[in-house]
Amino acid sequence: MSSRQPQTSRGLRSVWDALDGYARFYAPASLLVFCLSFADLFDDRIDDNRTTHFGSLWEIAGTPGGGPAILGIMLMASLVALLARSGLRTSRSSGWPSMIAVLSGISLIMLYVRPGTGSPRPELADGGAMLTALCWVLLVVALVQVMHLGQIRRQLRSRTSHR
Repeated sequence: MSSRQPQTSRGLRSVWDALDGYARFYAPASLLVFCLSFADLFDDRIDDNRTTHFGSLWEIAGTPGGGPAILGIMLMASLVALLARSGLRTSRSSGWPSMIAVLSGISLIMLYVRPGTGSPRPELADGGAMLTALCWVLLVVALVQVMHLGQIRRQLRSRTSHR
């Protein structure tokens, strides 16, 4: 018997069930991203006897010149929505994880560039460091899921062409 037999419907289901692990990761990640938006992102900066407190994403957005933080809130809300959706339903399309990867990458750029914080740039506080690490993990997991979906699709195509 050849190892390239067509899969039964049960076998196809198990192939797609392998993607459930991503959903189990994305759901708690959406809550974590939301919670970290309330943590201090940057350390306080002391310049000439003047202390600048940055606070959370929400606090920064409420300050004059907080425009980049408002963009960050929209970015965070979009990322949380995508993660929550991906956590509730396993995607067979690479579109959802691709968008998670893109939004995580943009978030990383914003966390490294720190727009609107002035010069010298403040260091990341613990909340900002955790958010940066989480965005890196989300970026990698989403890219792995895209590759995994591509591999599954190639396998299914080759199996259906051998029928």
